[in-house]
Amino acid sequence: MNVTIVDFVRRRLVYALSDLGKGRECLFCGWEGSEFRPRLNPRKPSADSYCPKCGSLERHRLGYFALRSKLKDLQSTLHFAPEKPIEKWLRSISRRYVSCDLEPGLAMEVEDITKLSYSDESFEFIWCSNVLEHVPDDRAAFSELRRVLTKGGTCVVAVPIWRRKTYEDPTVTTPESRIEKFGQIDHVRLYGFDIEDRLKAAGFNVEMITARDFDPRDVGRYGLNHLTTGELFVCT
Repeated sequence: MNVTIVDFVRRRLVYALSDLGKGRECLFCGWEGSEFRPRLNPRKPSADSYCPKCGSLERHRLGYFALRSKLKDLQSTLHFAPEKPIEKWLRSISRRYVSCDLEPGLAMEVEDITKLSYSDESFEFIWCSNVLEHVPDDRAAFSELRRVLTKGGTCVVAVPIWRRKTYEDPTVTTPESRIEKFGQIDHVRLYGFDIEDRLKAAGFNVEMITARDFDPRDVGRYGLNHLTTGELFVCT
């Protein structure tokens, strides 16, 4: 038996044992176990990250936990780069649900977030999570989000937060340099907490919600926090 097979068997045994406990619970699908599955990305490691049943991550569960009681009977919802757990939830509470992505085949419609085809004030609610770190002109994206949001509507923005001040360099364009500077070949910046200032400059009022706002027992049980995805920016 070679090492690869040994490692596979060991991992499956650990996973089977982790399913027996009751320390963790997925808010979306109800799975329970002693811990979530590990995230293997070396830049964003987590030993206790995604649900083995529905695939939800910390940022999905945080958004649902923080906002589920506030979001009811939405008239129209726009969902960028739809994540399956969030999509199912938003569909269930929206009379009109639209998902979009820059790449064909990943959502209901193909849209460029910096040049949306929708008319002004088209959506009462917008969900935009882990998208803007891929967008070279994020200020144009903020402006478009503001334009298509109805008066009194809400836009939820989430990005990986790495530092206090955002770092970006438009001369960094090669896959190798982007991995070195930003951690992924498709990322164009490392956001800091000053994203709040950028959103305000686009005309939004901004409330930041973090995993630290909630009871640590809930944060642990439902797996709500990760090193870079523990914040939501609720924009109105």
